[in-house]
Order: sequence, then structure tokens, then C-alpha cells
Amino acid sequence: MVVDRLTGQFWDADCDSGVCSTCGINRARVRARLITERSRAFEHPRFLTFTKAPEDWQQRRCKVRDLARRLRSDGYRTEWIWVTERGSKTGMVHVHAIQTGDYIPQAYLQKRWGDFRVDIRSAKPKHGEYISKSAGRIAGYVGKTAGMDLDAALSLNGGRLHHWSRGFFGMPIREYRKSLSEALPRECVLQFNPDARSEKRAQYTANTSR
Repeated sequence: MVVDRLTGQFWDADCDSGVCSTCGINRARVRARLITERSRAFEHPRFLTFTKAPEDWQQRRCKVRDLARRLRSDGYRTEWIWVTERGSKTGMVHVHAIQTGDYIPQAYLQKRWGDFRVDIRSAKPKHGEYISKSAGRIAGYVGKTAGMDLDAALSLNGGRLHHWSRGFFGMPIREYRKSLSEALPRECVLQFNPDARSEKRAQYTANTSR
């Protein structure tokens, strides 16, 4: 089950998996808020859009990884979080990223991406919300529709809603979430508790009601 550590409210759940129609939606809600909060902490974040990304997920993932390796080998110090999305009008796949660290010229990025259009601009708080919009949209739905939307987003992103470099959150994401638990709304401090049973639920409720 899942327990809200602030209110003591419980939800039945069998896993903490991002692909679960129950737990996955809860995780999407949490992840959307964490991305937005982290983006606001950077001094000069940038919002990048890479157009005409490969249709195949493995090719797309490798292309982003190759770009990251080239950046490091060329001396750029950078961290980012990225997500793939399919355009509603064109149907083409593109990559959105929030990048922090060294400034990377647009011409350099476009050349390394294969001479396809790359847009780079100063990131605003709204961009943190934008890059997490799929997670937020999924979290706002209920029932069968949520599961269908979650499946589509996971399929497009290789089984995970977002992908980030090792240093983007500054620490493991679970620790980052804990560090913000007092400042975030209750839906962002959900804690998976697979060992909880009826007696533990009663004990937890009694302790928090004092």
C-alpha cells in the first residue's frame, strides 16, 4: 500500500512501479513537481528542443547519449533532463530538455544533432512545468483514460516518463524528494510501504492523531 506521511491516508497498491496503472500515476504526479522545483533552483537553465528525433526508441536514446558524450569530450560541463514527445500537428518526434551548466552554442548543438533544427532559449519556470506536462496530465486523469495515457507516454520514452543525467538532481532522486518533503504538497510526499498491514495502519493512525 501507499501511505501519505503527512496525513496518514493509505491507498492499496501492490508495487512502486512506474508502469503500474495505480502507482505509476502517483509517481507521475510526484515527478512533475520535482522537475519543476529543481528547474527553479538553477541560476541560468536553458530549454532545448531537438527536432526530427529518430522514430525508433533505441536509436533516439543512443543519439541523445552520443550527444552527451560529445559534449563532455569537448569540455562542456552540463546536466539535463529530457523527454520525447510527438507533435500533435506534424506527428514527428522531438526531444525537449532542460539544460544547466556551461552555455552551449546553438550552432554547435545543431551540427551535433545532424543539422536538424535545434531551438535554445532561456528556461523559465513554465518550461519546468512544460517538460513535465505529460506527467502532470497523467496524474490529473483517473481510471481507464489515465492508464491509456500513461502507456502511450511510457512507450514513447522507453518505459520511463523522463530521463536525466546523473547530476541533474544533485543527489539520488529519492533523497531529493525527501529533502523537499516539508515544502511540497501532500501528493508529493507519498511513500511506498509494501510491508504495511492492518495493525501497522492502526498504529500509524493512532500515533499521528496525538
